[in-house]
Amino acid sequence: MKNLITCLILLLSFTLSHAQHVIQGTVKDASTGQPVAFVSVGVKGTAQGTVTNEQGSFSINAATLPATVTVSHISYKGAEATINSEEPVSITLQPLSVQLQEVTVGNPALTIMKAVAARAKKDATHSYYLKTFFRQLINEGGDPVFFSESFMDAQWQNWSLTQYNITNSRYLEGDYSVTFNNMAPLSLACNGYVSNSLITYPVNRKPDSLYKFKLKGTLKANNREIAIISCELKDNGYQHTAFVGDYYVDTESYAVLKTDGSLVNFKMTTSGPFNIKVKDVKITSQYKLDADSNSVLDYETFNLKSSLKAGFIGLRQLNYTSKLFAIAQDATINRQTLQPVTINHLQTDRDRFMKANYDAAFWKKNAVIQRTNEETNAVSHLEQFKSAKGNLNQ
Repeated sequence: MKNLITCLILLLSFTLSHAQHVIQGTVKDASTGQPVAFVSVGVKGTAQGTVTNEQGSFSINAATLPATVTVSHISYKGAEATINSEEPVSITLQPLSVQLQEVTVGNPALTIMKAVAARAKKDATHSYYLKTFFRQLINEGGDPVFFSESFMDAQWQNWSLTQYNITNSRYLEGDYSVTFNNMAPLSLACNGYVSNSLITYPVNRKPDSLYKFKLKGTLKANNREIAIISCELKDNGYQHTAFVGDYYVDTESYAVLKTDGSLVNFKMTTSGPFNIKVKDVKITSQYKLDADSNSVLDYETFNLKSSLKAGFIGLRQLNYTSKLFAIAQDATINRQTLQPVTINHLQTDRDRFMKANYDAAFWKKNAVIQRTNEETNAVSHLEQFKSAKGNLNQ
């Protein structure tokens, strides 16, 4: 009996020592009081990390309390907060001011982008193996018709996420008239910062051959200068799919920290008597620096707005949104399980996420990036339909 009591005490002590404390909160702009989206949040001294959603909300686990939470964003001064309980917290960040450049001889933006291209070329074949979290939402005619959340093992290089394997996935699917093929591979192929076979980026062998650059200003963060450079196509008649927008570059290491812009000349095809018109494709990708100051994917948001038409009559407004978050680097990922990211017209990639492994116990113990109100409402909307398919609510 004495030994049994001792074992129970030891088991209780072990359980308590490994209990997870859930820290929830909101990150806001100190000057405006508005929430700050996509802020990196971590528990100091651990590998735990997450990102705020568009409403500035986050949730993260800590093994013990008190714990120190670190928050960082490229446009704000970094901050730390000591958390003593599981009460929701509010953390404010001081915005960094953009310093406008004085008029100088020559084009400093072009000089910087050439240096970025030279560095990117040296790092082009280096692969990073990442644990990732991927969320998709599809709206048709203003109503949600598909929602999925997936954990994936992935290989990433500086031109895109190149290979992936869905390790656990859950979804909800309602009735809709359009089958969305290849949307997930498309978004996964758009989170690099150098040219690839699908998209022309300004970082290539000759940056000024197709693009013109302008230095919009600089930010000062942690005694480092970040240049904000706008990248626009020189030729309005350029026919290939291309990225236009802003690059955020560390002017000391010439590492890319963020890209924020749109795809132009992007077209989609559809079967049947309909045609689809792409209205807008917005992409934002942010990168972290590793120990060698190389850029490694942090997160990507992808939003495609389009309309489906028959002749001159507009039928449906279609909107596809995805978010990819790199949770951690993991060199132990089984590379044999990874499959190439390809745009295959014969494959419905949606089916890959629907047929992937689903483990209810896995989802209960693995925190995900907090949903926005729109995403939460989408799940509630889809759950109302008796014909809805999926396993997200199991």
